[in-house]
Amino acid sequence: GAQRGLQEADNGTSLLTLTGGNLGPAGSCTFAIDVAIPSSTTPGIYVNATSDLFELGSPAGEPATADLEVQAAAATAAIPVTSPIGTLVLIALIALAAIWRLRWSV
Repeated sequence: GAQRGLQEADNGTSLLTLTGGNLGPAGSCTFAIDVAIPSSTTPGIYVNATSDLFELGSPAGEPATADLEVQAAAATAAIPVTSPIGTLVLIALIALAAIWRLRWSV
């Protein structure tokens, strides 16, 4: 079976290395990596491909590929707010309503 090794990704580059791992014949290896996608990227399916695979500097396999799905960013909605004058008018109206109610309850 496969033995876990040390995965390293150089931030800001396309380099990912695995050291100290063992993978048997016809075995497979999976990497999970967080990637930063610019907000201007068009949603869609992008093919992610490696270069040739090497072991100790010698060719060890064909490039691997996987699909990367970029989804549209979630829509954001503005929260309605009042201007400072609108807030003062609202406070004044609430105060007048309270005074009016107290006046009629006495």
